[in-house]
Amino acid sequence: MITRTSCLEGWMTQDSRAMTDDKTLSRRAALRNALGVSAAALIPVSFLTGCGSKLSCDDATKLSPEDLKNRSDNQYVDTSLDLKKACGSCGLFTAGGEKQCGTCKIVKGPINPTGNCKNWAAKT
Repeated sequence: MITRTSCLEGWMTQDSRAMTDDKTLSRRAALRNALGVSAAALIPVSFLTGCGSKLSCDDATKLSPEDLKNRSDNQYVDTSLDLKKACGSCGLFTAGGEKQCGTCKIVKGPINPTGNCKNWAAKT
């Protein structure tokens, strides 16, 4: 049986808890602990492989105050809640290439293909 003890102690099996009580370690408990540590070591790696894979086009540091107001007034968001109305399917959007931000004829600055604004118009 595996139980959660505390954040500092982590996950412990009955065998490993018994080991802390009488200071002996059976082969079975040692093997379970080793497998648990190995599996726990792989979990952060799986999260890191996904990091950075999502395109972000939020960098507006090079935009003028007027261009920032334009983005705000047009209600641009980097990720559309309605995927049918994402910038990538808008007639005003120009793609920037694979995994690159594009541009828009109305909204200034970098535009995410999965983004959205109030001016969405179907491609013709």
